[in-house]
Amino acid sequence: MSTEFAMILAGVICFWGMLLLYSYQILKNLSGSLVDQFKKKYAKTIVAICLVYLIIIIGVLYEDLGELVPAISFYGLTLTGTGFLSVMLWLKQK
Repeated sequence: MSTEFAMILAGVICFWGMLLLYSYQILKNLSGSLVDQFKKKYAKTIVAICLVYLIIIIGVLYEDLGELVPAISFYGLTLTGTGFLSVMLWLKQK
C-alpha cells in the first residue's frame, strides 16, 4: 500500500465495495435481515471472537503500520462483518 491519501482512499473504496457486494450475496441466502442475524444465540460470540482477533493483530502490527492504521482498521472491520455473515451462512447450511 502507498502512504498517499488518494491511493489509500481508492483501495478502501474498491475493497469495501467488493465486500459489500459479497455480503449482499450472503444476506440473500440467509433468512431475515442483518439485525435478525445478530439476535441469534451465538452471533455475539462470533463477532466478539473476530473483533478480539482484529485488536490483537492491530496491536502487534501497530508500530509498523504508521499512517496506515486507520485504513488497516477499516479493512479489518469490514472483514469482520463479512466473516460474521459467512459463519452465519455456514451455520445455516450445516
